[in-house]
Amino acid sequence: MSLFFGLGVVLTVGFVSARFLVSDGLDRFTGKGLTVAQDALVRADIGCLDHPAARILGQKVRVVEVDFGPGHCSETDLEVNPEVHPDYLAVLRAYTIFGIPTVTISVSCGEVVCGV
Repeated sequence: MSLFFGLGVVLTVGFVSARFLVSDGLDRFTGKGLTVAQDALVRADIGCLDHPAARILGQKVRVVEVDFGPGHCSETDLEVNPEVHPDYLAVLRAYTIFGIPTVTISVSCGEVVCGV
């Protein structure tokens, strides 16, 4: 009985610690960078973490990098998604219990690639 209680406590601490140890990374961005980082977080959540297993594992996503350099999007992409800075690449990292990194996510031109 005490083994199960101990395991439950350890797992609870693991899930809670990831929420407090890993920030979303938005505090590092301003202006257009912040807008793109927020957009990337939403797209990554919908594109990669909208699955019951990901929710059970309590994954937390952090924006690691935003690159505004040209060449990330095709001309067609630039015409379709003009509301956010169109030519960007955002790199995000997902973390699970105890803040253990699990997967790298890339968002570019509205496309989400999970597990880069």
